[in-house]
Amino acid sequence: MRTVFLDVGPMAHLSGKGPLQGHSLFDSDGLIDAPGMGIVVLGDTIEKIASSAELQDEYGAASDKPDSTSEVTVLSLHGNAVIPGLVDGHTHLLWAGDRSRELSWRHEGKSYKDISELGGGIQDTVRSTSQVSDERLLQLGYERMRSALRSGTTHLEAKSGYGLSTESELRLLRIASQLQSMNHLPSLDLTWLGAHDIANWNDCRCICRTNIIRTIAKSVGTRNCSFS
Repeated sequence: MRTVFLDVGPMAHLSGKGPLQGHSLFDSDGLIDAPGMGIVVLGDTIEKIASSAELQDEYGAASDKPDSTSEVTVLSLHGNAVIPGLVDGHTHLLWAGDRSRELSWRHEGKSYKDISELGGGIQDTVRSTSQVSDERLLQLGYERMRSALRSGTTHLEAKSGYGLSTESELRLLRIASQLQSMNHLPSLDLTWLGAHDIANWNDCRCICRTNIIRTIAKSVGTRNCSFS
């Protein structure tokens, strides 16, 4: 299906030669089109960018009530800006609990070791995560991804790391893999972070064995899981 967006406001295309750095970051004339452009999207691919007037002549005026049977939907963005989707390359998506109290401890100068001994740190989140249902974790993950999408993030990476045992880490990856197949969410890549924190060296040696990693790769059954 083809969708035509008219009446685009400022459109950040960020095209140019090489990486954006230094003074080139402030080249608004070169990186942002002025209002008045339109975009034609076929499926999930941008097919054409032209003036809104040109596209309206080609496809017709925008409608507040698009015809669901038509092969072309024409919508007006009413001057709203268009920017590239943001990519979040480091997230911890599935967890439960609240560690906001640790902020005041950090302001007091306490180290991470001090905070851990007070019952905070990663192990606190591990405990909280283990106490909620799969359904609750799925709901939390969905809400966080929807919030990210509303803020402009269209793709993110998500780590496990709040189980710290083979079965609990597999649990987090299985729940996250359900989010991969849901509509109206950012696309998602998964990372196994089974050694996010360790209580002692024996735990580290156990969880990092090659046969466990192979088991995880087989059990998750997804191509979009890497290991960290």
